[in-house]
Amino acid sequence: MYVKAWKIKLVRELNLLEYYSLSFPELADKLDREYYEPYRNICEDAIHSILEMNKTLGTQSPARIYTNFCLNLVFTIKHDITERQSITLPAARALHAKNEEGHDCANCKGACKNLGNEINVNAIAEANNVIIDSLCRLHKLAMPAYLYTQQPEEYKELRYKMLSVYSGLLELFYIEESVLFAAILQLQLHRGKPKEVVPG
Repeated sequence: MYVKAWKIKLVRELNLLEYYSLSFPELADKLDREYYEPYRNICEDAIHSILEMNKTLGTQSPARIYTNFCLNLVFTIKHDITERQSITLPAARALHAKNEEGHDCANCKGACKNLGNEINVNAIAEANNVIIDSLCRLHKLAMPAYLYTQQPEEYKELRYKMLSVYSGLLELFYIEESVLFAAILQLQLHRGKPKEVVPG
């Protein structure tokens, strides 16, 4: 078993109640800390590994077919995660802050009038499905395990790394669709409405 900095536990129990109990800023921070940042780093590491590996693989070899498909997919995953970190979460955090202040963004003449409109959870969910389908296709492109002895050590590590990505993204996308997207939709729904005051 490989012991690397990028290694993430493949299977673990998810307690969604833990996520539901978090405030939106806490939820965003937890996803960024435990999923977005680690998996973006894994993607960067995988890109470097593939580019180095392709220097020694034949252009028509089965391993090269796998690594080429893998490279395109990893670039896509990294791009999507980076968008979560640089666009989706910051916009949702800002919308949450405005809602907490009771600010009427919908009727504001300032820059926040369209705050949160750039977040389309349906489009994100569709992109997630495409990534999972592509990871399944990638798995089918991999050579059978009994041929591993004929493959470079770097190829074996890449295969393990992509299995880790597949498992981790299944977890992440489940949390996103179960908790994060619902939270964002609630923020968008209540944009511009006065914050309810609970009687003491």
